[in-house]
Amino acid sequence: MTITFDTLAYSKILQEAGMAPQQAEAMAKAQKAALEEMVAARELATQADILRLENRMEANKHEILKWVMGMLVTQTALIVAVITMLK
Repeated sequence: MTITFDTLAYSKILQEAGMAPQQAEAMAKAQKAALEEMVAARELATQADILRLENRMEANKHEILKWVMGMLVTQTALIVAVITMLK
């Protein structure tokens, strides 16, 4: 995710409000850095979320596989029993 931040426009707004040009520019740079830091932190959290999700999916895959195999064995036994009864 990217955030576009116009430091020049921000600086001009601050200067029009009476702030000294050097202060306005410094504040604009600081604001941009803070926003970039927030975005980077959120991206790291997203990567951690994805890793947790992959781990949960892996665990669920094994659980589903166990159930499917159990149902397959049960279904096969039932079909064999029905065929045996019909003979």
